[in-house]
Amino acid sequence: MRPIFQILFVCSGNICRSPMAEGYLRTLMPRRLKEKVRIVSAGTLGIFGQPASLEAIEVMHEKSIDIIGHRSQGVTKNLIDKSNIIFAMAFDHYKILRDHFPGRKKDIYLLRSFNKNKPSAKDSIPDPIGLDFETYLHCRDTIEEEVKRIIPQIIKLIDDYYAADKSA
Repeated sequence: MRPIFQILFVCSGNICRSPMAEGYLRTLMPRRLKEKVRIVSAGTLGIFGQPASLEAIEVMHEKSIDIIGHRSQGVTKNLIDKSNIIFAMAFDHYKILRDHFPGRKKDIYLLRSFNKNKPSAKDSIPDPIGLDFETYLHCRDTIEEEVKRIIPQIIKLIDDYYAADKSA
C-alpha cells in the first residue's frame, strides 16, 4: 500500500498565505479522498508554533473555514521528502525550494502558474502580513481562486497515484 498522498503549501512565515491555502484545499477535497490525503503548510523562515495571523483567521472565518488551530512550522527536508506535490505562494519561495531541494524540482510549483505558464515573479501572491484588512481579503480571494482552479488537476494526480498502486 502506498504512503498517504501529501500536499504542501509554502509561504514565508506560515501564518497567512499557506495556512489559507491549506484550509481551502481541505474544504474542497472530495470526501472520498479525505482519508487518503494529508494537506500541510510550512514557511521558509523556519518559524515554529505560531498561530495563523488574526486577520487570516478572520477572513477565512468569513468563508466558514476554520484555521484557528493552525500552528506554523518551517520547511524541513523530512516535510519535503514526504510531500508528493509542493506549492509555493511566491516566486522567491519557489526559487528557495528548488535551490535547497534540487532532487524535487519536478514536484515544486508556483501556485498561480501551476499548469498555466512558466513561473515568474508576476505570479506571486503578495504577503499580506502587517497590511490592512482589504489586503488580506484580496489575498484570500486570490488563493481561493487558485485552489479552486487546481483542484481538478490535484484530484487526478491523487487518483493516478492510488491507481498505480492497484496496477502494481
